[in-house]
Amino acid sequence: MKNTFLLAAGIALLGSCALAPVGSHFESASTINKNAIEVSGHYENYHYLEEDVSSRNYNFGGTLGYGVSDNFDVKVRYSRMNGYKEDFGDMPPKSNFVSIIPKYMIVDEVLSAKLPISAYIPDGGEESVLAIAPAVLASVPVSNNSDVTFGTQFQIPFNDDYDPYFGLSFGLGLSTDKDVWSIRPEMGFQSNLMTEGNNFFNYGIAFLYNFNLK
Repeated sequence: MKNTFLLAAGIALLGSCALAPVGSHFESASTINKNAIEVSGHYENYHYLEEDVSSRNYNFGGTLGYGVSDNFDVKVRYSRMNGYKEDFGDMPPKSNFVSIIPKYMIVDEVLSAKLPISAYIPDGGEESVLAIAPAVLASVPVSNNSDVTFGTQFQIPFNDDYDPYFGLSFGLGLSTDKDVWSIRPEMGFQSNLMTEGNNFFNYGIAFLYNFNLK
């Protein structure tokens, strides 16, 4: 019985029975240049933080974004969520994560806010979960082509059976020409606000490339 409970907790999605809540950003506070398109690919891991439980999942996917104006862009993100556990045998359900992400830059290259509207869609016909995740990103330039970015996020599911999560993230932007491409390693922490101890540590990396349509 104890192992069953730990297993259910260890593969939680928003505090329930699927995968870890997505809390990564892989971007700075800057928005995409007006009339430009940005494409990116990412890979990340989520580790469940609980004594005597070793479980995690790994995600891979990509993002497509468009610069609507000088300080506003919209992105569509997709992640394939693959769960695996080291102590319990069977793999939990795989899921698809889809998100539409409007973003507004408040202070040029320094501070922005975004509102991802997301859906977690498990394989096998299980119930999908919709959520919003208001977030704030703050960037500190290190050089003309690199930055350090801190993020906060509050993920709110549209389902009373699922718990909200608060997330923190720390990421780097590395490039020789940030207007064209960048590599963004990132790590973060996702904390369940309703269930004590149901937390995740995540880390990953993304590659971004920009196309100017002017």
